[in-house]
Amino acid sequence: MIWQQKRAGRRALRDLTDNELLDIGVSRAEAGKEIAKSFFWD
Repeated sequence: MIWQQKRAGRRALRDLTDNELLDIGVSRAEAGKEIAKSFFWD
């Protein structure tokens, strides 16, 4: 179940615009690193 939550969170992160990422203090590069992680990654 936790991996499903991680996967959903990474999908949501992928769909954010650059301005939305900026609002939460995450760069596009940081988001890309998180999105690229396997759902097994902690």
